[in-house]
Amino acid sequence: MELRQDFPDVVEQIALSAVAGESIFFALRRVALDSSTLSRSLSDVVYKVERGEALMEVLTHWAHWYRIPGGDRLVDALLISQVQGSPLAPLLLNHAHEVREESRRALLEACGKSEIAMAIPVVFLILPVTVLFALYPSLAQLNLMAFG
Repeated sequence: MELRQDFPDVVEQIALSAVAGESIFFALRRVALDSSTLSRSLSDVVYKVERGEALMEVLTHWAHWYRIPGGDRLVDALLISQVQGSPLAPLLLNHAHEVREESRRALLEACGKSEIAMAIPVVFLILPVTVLFALYPSLAQLNLMAFG
């Protein structure tokens, strides 16, 4: 769960590094210095690339290993940018925006579900007790009048 929460921040950091003119590898290296769990997992990617493995292969393996929603799309975007030579910064900024929107949407869905879950005790426990407290004096008075 923490990986999903950190992912939009990591994508945004990579995008900002790319805007500053850094390559994919150096952007990943900069992000890997952070203390979040996802950043520490990226430090493994940086380590493997420094040891001679291909960056895109390591990133693809990383995305499949951690199964972060949007991770595959990030790797695909980086791969397309590298193969086609398209500008990296706008692509990453767009991806960061999409990831933030997905995260916000998922959070709103979770809030909606918890709101319904919190309404159930109110409707089935507190509301009936409140109605009983409101009606009891009237029913007691009617009972006295009828039998009194």
